[in-house]
Amino acid sequence: MSLAQVCNAVILTLGNAQRLLHLEELELFASRTFQQHHLISPEANNNYMFTSALDSAILDLSVQGILTFDCDGPYSYYHLTGYGQERYKALQPSSTQQQDKKRAP
Repeated sequence: MSLAQVCNAVILTLGNAQRLLHLEELELFASRTFQQHHLISPEANNNYMFTSALDSAILDLSVQGILTFDCDGPYSYYHLTGYGQERYKALQPSSTQQQDKKRAP
């Protein structure tokens, strides 16, 4: 799994789980995910490659209309658009696919 794929998955997963995504939360969750997949070392939290991949994923998902940026006074955040929520659901295995896997020998 590449850094870009992990970033996209992190943003879509977090975006589906909660309404507002603050950049700090995205960075923290992505960093932990990268470490779990051994894509970066634990001390590389502010690694250029890491922040660049996350920034690129945010930009890419924004351009696709999946993610949007909003400001409310001093607070800024991202959130999934309706299309982004549909896209997340489409990427999830359906319950019938999961049941078929359980039945397969």
